[in-house]
Amino acid sequence: MSQTQDSDESTERPVVGHTIIAEHMEPNNFECYAVLTGDYKDDRSLMEPGTVFEIEEGSDDRCFGIVEESQRRSERDVIAEELSRRGAPDRDPMTSTLIRLKTFRESGMSSPVGRFEIRPATAEGIRIAYGIPEQGIPVGRYTLPSGVPTVSATVRIPPNFLLGPETAHMNIGGKSGYGKTAMGLVTAKSVLNHHETGDNTAIIAFNVKSDDLLYPDQPNTEHTDRDRELYSQMGVDRDPFDDVVITAPEHPSREGQPRSERIDAEPFSLSWNDIGDRYRLLISSDDINDNFARLANELATADNLRSFEQVADQLEEALLSAGSANTTTVLNRDDANRHNTATIRKGIRIFEGLVDDNSGFLDGYSDSIDVDEMLTSGRLTVIDIDKCTPRQKRAVVSLVRREIQDRLDRRVADVDNVLIVADELNKFAPRSTANESIKEVKNDIVDMAERGRSIGTALLGIEQYPSKIDRSVTENVATMAFSRLRMTEMGNRLYQTLSDEKKETVTRLEAGYMMVDFDNFQEPVLTRYPRPPCAQEQPDVFESANEVWRSVPEGRRRRAVEELRDGMEDEWEDLGEILEELEDLHAEPETLDSLQAAVEGE
Repeated sequence: MSQTQDSDESTERPVVGHTIIAEHMEPNNFECYAVLTGDYKDDRSLMEPGTVFEIEEGSDDRCFGIVEESQRRSERDVIAEELSRRGAPDRDPMTSTLIRLKTFRESGMSSPVGRFEIRPATAEGIRIAYGIPEQGIPVGRYTLPSGVPTVSATVRIPPNFLLGPETAHMNIGGKSGYGKTAMGLVTAKSVLNHHETGDNTAIIAFNVKSDDLLYPDQPNTEHTDRDRELYSQMGVDRDPFDDVVITAPEHPSREGQPRSERIDAEPFSLSWNDIGDRYRLLISSDDINDNFARLANELATADNLRSFEQVADQLEEALLSAGSANTTTVLNRDDANRHNTATIRKGIRIFEGLVDDNSGFLDGYSDSIDVDEMLTSGRLTVIDIDKCTPRQKRAVVSLVRREIQDRLDRRVADVDNVLIVADELNKFAPRSTANESIKEVKNDIVDMAERGRSIGTALLGIEQYPSKIDRSVTENVATMAFSRLRMTEMGNRLYQTLSDEKKETVTRLEAGYMMVDFDNFQEPVLTRYPRPPCAQEQPDVFESANEVWRSVPEGRRRRAVEELRDGMEDEWEDLGEILEELEDLHAEPETLDSLQAAVEGE
């Protein structure tokens, strides 16, 4: 959990130009103009937006300028230039390379800059100019649009501004395929690798689509030399996550088995005891009127009702006791709590239908989600809800968030901080919705955004269009990171802190680059980050294990899963014995050969 210090990659810092004071180019408190001179007049590496220069004012209060834009200027007007192209004048025009700089002083004081020489900044100068702290959680390295800065610095976020209590939360937005989830995994690894946060933080991630987050315990075999260099410079190890738990809802037709691409995932099933007071998450708003809501709210207060089946049975008993009466009590309470028998029949239909429609997910054979196990220092828990319905996904997210908050509020959690990673955040906290089920989970996310920092809950949201997230969430996020976005998306007020030049840069970003905008940075920082420390797609050994499992006859698959889980947990130390056990379970020989080859090839 060590941290490396930034060092300059080049000690040569020649004078490359000077600031100017000219008509229509007068410096003000926040910006000035400069020209590149001599051999550096045509040096493109000095013209890139984001380049940092030190302005040699000769003061102890060092001054820096960050390039906003560069222009070529000529003494000729348009007509004279056109005539010169036809051979009229015999003299080449005087031209200059003009750059507009945003200026920052180390003290924070702002005043116009005079005429001074400029030099490329050191790594320390880059850090001072942008306001990047010396210590903090690394999220990448400062870079330029070309990707080849002469000098770089590690981009860091202070722990108390990412996890709280000062401010908190991070959001990563961008088009599909440009590395949003990869950046989230790099950040999560940095949090667990950091000396201030690794021993008191747990991370819980929701895998809502594909297999992006399903293999955090498996190595990334695609690391390049540049990735390895970036991890080294950031001071973060590039090994996969160490303490990992994968959990998923129980399969609807396979008793005690997970509904997940990871057959070694731990299955869970929810009960009325878990979700009864949040019934709106699973029931269509069309079925909920005032009478039904009063009935369901009363049932949610009953300590003796643990399952949806028990709820339906309780309603059946109430209906039986009513006889020919039109109203009756449900929980043997006073007459003030009487319910119409038509409402009770409706309740029976709805609750029995819920279990039928959510087989395995509700009232299954597996235990409920064990939040206490998730709250283990240094642990990454992935909850795989990829194959769930939208309502089921919202129910899981809401339940887990509520249980975490309850333990942190009561100060009974074994960790101080919890980082919740939520992909497709706009599905859980959209800007506007009339859907009651979505409103329930949206309120949870908004509450976490507004007060999570004070109790130790931080949100790391990921989505394609940040503007589609409720403003109550985005306005409480201290760090925004953007991969490639469309210019139409960037017309939203959410991006008003980005200059036109930076917006243009964002529309051209490749995978591996992010524009990071932290509240305390002077300017958003273009950041390069490595590939994630873990696999983001199914490794060969898991594909082979799935083939073995599918080849086993249905009645023996549960035992096959246990054997495969044991093998994965023990890193296949007893591969021979496992293969023999699977052969006895009638696994097809060719699938066992494939599994052996995959394990031995790792």
